[in-house]
Amino acid sequence: MLKKIPQKHRGATKTALRAIAALGPIGAFSSVADIAAIATVWGSCLYSVAAKENCHLDKDTAVGICKSALLGLSGYYVGCKTATKFFWLIPGAGIFMAMGLSTLTNIIFTYRFVLTLCNIFTEKKNKVNIDNLADNIKAMFKGNGPLNDVKDIVDIFIHGDSSKKSF
Repeated sequence: MLKKIPQKHRGATKTALRAIAALGPIGAFSSVADIAAIATVWGSCLYSVAAKENCHLDKDTAVGICKSALLGLSGYYVGCKTATKFFWLIPGAGIFMAMGLSTLTNIIFTYRFVLTLCNIFTEKKNKVNIDNLADNIKAMFKGNGPLNDVKDIVDIFIHGDSSKKSF
């Protein structure tokens, strides 16, 4: 299992993390809009990683797989969104806390999704079964522990990839 995002995917990951960070506050107001934003960014991530690993799939398939993975993680997602809604009970500061939690969870989810894709595509080069990909993603969506994940996320935000490639 990879400990961090491989160098060739770091530039695209930085773009994805920036996009999901910008869209993260939406989740404090609308779960449907949040899921749509996540599915769009994750679809682009899946498409990018697959292309760089010489596995071809169309964008509709990529978005469908991302929706399946998100639905598979729905228990955890619902828990995060419930916590976000509880922040609304705190007058004034609650909205900012909800927006921050939504953004943070989306960043971590996105990082772990890309890390999982890199694991799947590098381990099973050119032998990836698209039909089983969503199940593999759900099973592998663990990351390397919160501290290691956050360290790599910060490194990606600061350094990214020197080649400046993105989606």
